[in-house]
Amino acid sequence: MSDSDSDDAGVMLSSAPGSPRTPTTRLPATPAQTVQLPAQFFLASESNTPAPIVAIHTDPQAQAGAGHQDYIQYATWIASRFGINQQRDQVALTEFAQLQDPQKALIFIAAKVIAMELRLNTMEPASTGYQMSDALKGHIETVTLQVFLDPKLGAYKDQWPNKKALAVLKKNPQWGVTSAVANDKAKMKVIKQKISSRFIHHRNDAKDVIAASLGTFHEENGKFEGTSIGIVELCQQLIRAVGGRSFDLEVTVPLCARAAFIRKSYKKAFKEAGNVKPTDFWGKVDQDLKTVRDEKENDPARISKVMSKILNNDREKYGQLPPEALDHLPRVAQEFAGMNDD
Repeated sequence: MSDSDSDDAGVMLSSAPGSPRTPTTRLPATPAQTVQLPAQFFLASESNTPAPIVAIHTDPQAQAGAGHQDYIQYATWIASRFGINQQRDQVALTEFAQLQDPQKALIFIAAKVIAMELRLNTMEPASTGYQMSDALKGHIETVTLQVFLDPKLGAYKDQWPNKKALAVLKKNPQWGVTSAVANDKAKMKVIKQKISSRFIHHRNDAKDVIAASLGTFHEENGKFEGTSIGIVELCQQLIRAVGGRSFDLEVTVPLCARAAFIRKSYKKAFKEAGNVKPTDFWGKVDQDLKTVRDEKENDPARISKVMSKILNNDREKYGQLPPEALDHLPRVAQEFAGMNDD
């Protein structure tokens, strides 16, 4: 080979060492050539942001010098494309992009897989969905009805009825809320949600009955007129609307007094809201109950007198029932399994 044969940086194709010398085919030396692939060759971004152009150099020296930068650029773009926002993860991806040794690349991938397995092993297993039995659902329905229609209930919101219903269920573990279930947070969350949803349903049904029992409101004179409902019939409608036909509850004098109290609270809340349906009616009922307890210092006898007066006034306004009309009703509220006084 002459000296001139080695002067330029062309690429030579020659025969293997030791073989008879054959003419050498020489490619002319030219500046580094690149072949550009369109962005769609890699990935199409949902935002139509094109991927960076990766240059494929035909000149080995140019490829060695620019290849790393091309892969780093692409690694940065792909990290953004897939939402890899943590700096340490972006650095790891960039370092991987610069690996030239295939064995090192495999070791890197293996290390990431092992790290992922370790992370998964430290995670708590997902709890299996707890399915309540139909029997427990039935007991929850009955207990929430009994609690809601209990004339001694201290409040209708703020977890008061929920806690009381749950206490009844726990006192009767044969219904399904055993000690094991009670100590399982995931299961108790499902049970508590069921109890809460039933009380929301009961409050909505009762509110509609109470509103309808006042008659029709006339803006001209600011009064409820038309057909109103007597207190005994109101209690019967509440039991049917809230509990359904299959729910059996005895109408008592204390229940009539509580229904009269709620009806009075509704009328008051209606006017305070500007003669429209109040938005937080049951919250106002709870506040009215608290006011009575505070004023009478939680004295049962004094509170009973207040309720009796409200019942007598209700009887005079809605139905004109004589006092003896209530004589046949039980004077004591019905007691239920596991329920205690507030």
